[in-house]
Amino acid sequence: MEDVLVIESQPTLPTIRRSMIGMYRWTPGGKLLLAGIGLWLLIFLCFPQGIRHAPLVPAAIGGFVVSMLAMSVWMSLKSARQLFNKTRSGGPLRFTATPLHMRCDFDGDSLEVTWKNVERVCVSAHTVYVFIGRNTAWLIPRSEHEARLLEFARAANVRVLGA
Repeated sequence: MEDVLVIESQPTLPTIRRSMIGMYRWTPGGKLLLAGIGLWLLIFLCFPQGIRHAPLVPAAIGGFVVSMLAMSVWMSLKSARQLFNKTRSGGPLRFTATPLHMRCDFDGDSLEVTWKNVERVCVSAHTVYVFIGRNTAWLIPRSEHEARLLEFARAANVRVLGA
């Protein structure tokens, strides 16, 4: 008999929003945004006299960082609303994990990936992100099942971060 883990999730809108915004720290775009914020702070802390004489450089970097942050948050909130509307009308998300693959069933559709095709699994305070693409992840709420899910991922040599 094959070891099967089934997780059903009926996320609320605040849960989806928190997960979507939190996902950015695990994506390349989010890391670039954090690096931009760090650069902006570094300029302000290291060159306070230079800012008085050449305020355009930190202002330009600050404007870029603020606009990228606003766009990222807006896109995350928009995607969260769309996902919530789909789950409200289509029923709960059902994730099935085995030692060989992981599958998501939702509203009559199914997507199955083998563990070797999973890019990485990241664990935050409230969510387990199973990245099935570079910027695409399944959002699974943390529960008592996460240890078995991470065990399947580690056994398949999937990179697990944050656990």
